Amino acid sequence: MGLEKRETSLDPLVSALKGVPLFSALSQDDLETLATVTSIRPMAVGTMLTTEGEVGEEFFVIERGVVTISAHDQQLRTLGAGDFLGEIAIVFGGARTATAVATEAGSLLVLPKADFLELLAANPAIEDKILATASERLRNT
Repeated sequence: MGLEKRETSLDPLVSALKGVPLFSALSQDDLETLATVTSIRPMAVGTMLTTEGEVGEEFFVIERGVVTISAHDQQLRTLGAGDFLGEIAIVFGGARTATAVATEAGSLLVLPKADFLELLAANPAIEDKILATASERLRNT
């Protein structure tokens, strides 16, 4: 994530990232760097974030709202603030393993694939959490 850090630590995006349990081990400098490649995206009810079988190019962290995950026409789980999705297709390659639809309006923190992979490479603790969650989700799909 070779982009310059944001000007101020009072940046709302840095504050949002700091509140995500997945990123709790990151330093203030790391959070500011991560903020340079992260965007906030509004999420309306019915927004389809991922579609089973399609290529995945983004990693999502739910800032606010609720997302329902389904695969093979069966609901698997419901995710809320602080939860993440989209990791399986990025980490393991291939297509999305599930469809994710917003069931309560909110917002998302979005990282492009290349920046997400760079984050994992630079932060083994985050990579471990992502891989553990991905493994569990694959077992339950």
